[in-house]
Amino acid sequence: MPAISQTAGTAIGLALGIVSAIALTVWGVYEWRRKGRCQLLIMVAGSCIGFLTSPGLDLVAHAELPPPVALSPNVHRLFELDEPLWVFPTYPLFLALPAYLTFVALDEQWPRRKLWISTATLIASDFIGEIFLVRVAGLYRYAGQQPLLVFGASPMWETVYVTASMLMGALLHLLGRRLHGASWLLTLPVIGSGFMGFMVVAGWPGMIAVHGEVPRPMVPVLGLASLACCAAILYMISLHLRGSEPLRAPTATAHTAEPG
Repeated sequence: MPAISQTAGTAIGLALGIVSAIALTVWGVYEWRRKGRCQLLIMVAGSCIGFLTSPGLDLVAHAELPPPVALSPNVHRLFELDEPLWVFPTYPLFLALPAYLTFVALDEQWPRRKLWISTATLIASDFIGEIFLVRVAGLYRYAGQQPLLVFGASPMWETVYVTASMLMGALLHLLGRRLHGASWLLTLPVIGSGFMGFMVVAGWPGMIAVHGEVPRPMVPVLGLASLACCAAILYMISLHLRGSEPLRAPTATAHTAEPG
């Protein structure tokens, strides 16, 4: 049972989502005006489109939401699942933020250690936030044979969410090498639909555990397999960054000019 009423929990979730969306938009304007990077604004806009596939995320992770309250009515229906209003402003935070940090990491060639620390911080923050949303606010819960649940929250799915967003950021970095200015708007459909697809790419073993008819002892094994998939994906992204040590300049062979 949630620690507070559903209306109070919904109000808190809605407020946190709105504040985070405004903060990311302001940051995006700053990045655009000061650094000439429009990508964060594009990702925030794309995450709003991504909300249209949000019931698919609930379907894959087998997350169940309670009936809506007046403060946050259902605004979208897909796969016979309803999505309430409070979910909409949260999408920029958990989709656009990890994607943009990955884009910046590749663009600025961060040290690999910095990317790993940022990734671990994002996953830990999301997991703590999920414990609040699940146990205190009661905004949703995980059903089915969920592997590795802790206090009702799922470190596996939180890792999958962050990894999927980071895959999105890496893809946009690759696709955007020849994009400039308004042409970045071409990536909006990719952002809108790609998150759910990348979620399946990163978390398919966990999806089998949740939805498949597998023996109970195999459920945590499949959860660990999902974490291994995420680690492999993040490692492949990190290979495109520089290591902890400064890059060495190429060694040139000395040639001595002969007299005459």
